[in-house]
Amino acid sequence: MRNTLKGRLLAWQQQLTIRIGGDISTPEARRAAGWHYNWIDHGILRLLWRNLHRLGPQVYRSNQPSARQLAALHDKIGLKTVLNLRGLSVQSFHLFEAEICQSLGISLVDLSLSASRAPSKAQFKILLDLLQTLPRP
Repeated sequence: MRNTLKGRLLAWQQQLTIRIGGDISTPEARRAAGWHYNWIDHGILRLLWRNLHRLGPQVYRSNQPSARQLAALHDKIGLKTVLNLRGLSVQSFHLFEAEICQSLGISLVDLSLSASRAPSKAQFKILLDLLQTLPRP
């Protein structure tokens, strides 16, 4: 697959992620991770497309919110908890999300689910338990 265009692009993306997507500890690293977040992890598209919907009483779902969007939700609805279904990660998307959640006093809970496969029974049970027990909204 590495010889195909898709394979080469995926390899390039993985190399960039390793090189610049996992550190926000210095101003230079933050700039690089911000570029990774916006262009490799599609953050720029999420600024235009929110995909925020209410599922039930004080339960909302959304694509990956930006720091500004999380702060607005915290102010508007009193957001207390973010359930991240992408799982714990050392990539830019998670580092920035963890940072803003901590600064706002929002709990960040990580559960790794696949975007392309249905969850296992065990994963689904964990998800239901979390939805029933985590502080809302």
